[in-house]
Amino acid sequence: RLRSRRIAFILEPGGNDVYDLDIYADWQQPLYTLIDLKGDDIYRNKGPAALFSVIGGIGLSLDLEGDDQYLTDDFAFCAYLGINVHRDLKGADIYRSGLFSQAAAMFGLALLLDESGSDSYSATSFAQALGGTMATGALLDLGGDDLYYIGGKYYHKPLMPNDYRSMGQGMGFGFRPDYGGGLGLLYDHSGNDKYIGGVYAQGVGYWYAGGILIDEAGNDVYNAIYYPQGSGIHLAYGILFDGEGDDNYYTRNCPGQGAGHDWSLG
Repeated sequence: RLRSRRIAFILEPGGNDVYDLDIYADWQQPLYTLIDLKGDDIYRNKGPAALFSVIGGIGLSLDLEGDDQYLTDDFAFCAYLGINVHRDLKGADIYRSGLFSQAAAMFGLALLLDESGSDSYSATSFAQALGGTMATGALLDLGGDDLYYIGGKYYHKPLMPNDYRSMGQGMGFGFRPDYGGGLGLLYDHSGNDKYIGGVYAQGVGYWYAGGILIDEAGNDVYNAIYYPQGSGIHLAYGILFDGEGDDNYYTRNCPGQGAGHDWSLG
C-alpha cells in the first residue's frame, strides 16, 4: 500500500495494490507517469483534482492487467490546459468519480481507453467524454458488457427541477454566448451495454460543439430524459450511431432522439 503524497513517477511490476495517493499534474509539477503491470488494484482519493487530473501539464497512466477500481472525486481523468491519457488493457474495471471526469477536457485533450472487460462507469455531471472549449474528450471502450451511469447529484433547475443534469456520455459543450464548445466522443466497440443518463446525455452537442456516441454492436439500452440521444442544441450537432443489435431507446421528455434545435443538427 502506497500512502505518501504527490507522486511524479510509479512503475509497479505486480501485486494487488492500493494507491492512496495524490497523482496529478499542475503548474508546479507539470508531469506524472504511472505504469502498473499486473494485479487487481485500487486507486482512490477523496480530494477533488487529486487523482488522474491535469491542470496545465501532461498526465499518463497505464494499467496492463487486473480487475481495477478507480475511486475518485471531482476532476479526475480530466484535462484543463493540458493532456491526460489513461489506458487500461485487461479486466472488469470500476470507474467512480464526480464532476468533470472520465475523459472531460477544456483547452486540451482527455483520453480514457479501456480495451477489455465488462466495466462500470459512474459519474455525476460533465463526464464520460465531455469536450469543452478548444478541447476533445474521448472515452473508448473496446469490449465487454459495460454500464455507463451519469447523474444523481445536480438537478436541472428550472427547466426540469425534478430530474438530474448529466451533460455527458459523448457531449460537446460551449459556454454561451462567447465560448463555443469542442468534441465529446464516447465509443463502445461491442457488448450488451447500458447507458443511463438524465438531461443532456448520449451523443449531444450544445453551443457550437459536437457530441457523438457510437456503439458498434450488442443488445443495448439507452435511457435518458431531455435533450438526449443524438440531439443538437444551439448551433451544434449531436450524433448517436448504433451499428447492430436488439436495442432499446427510452426518453421521457422531448426534444430528443435525433432532434435539432436552433440551427442545429441531430
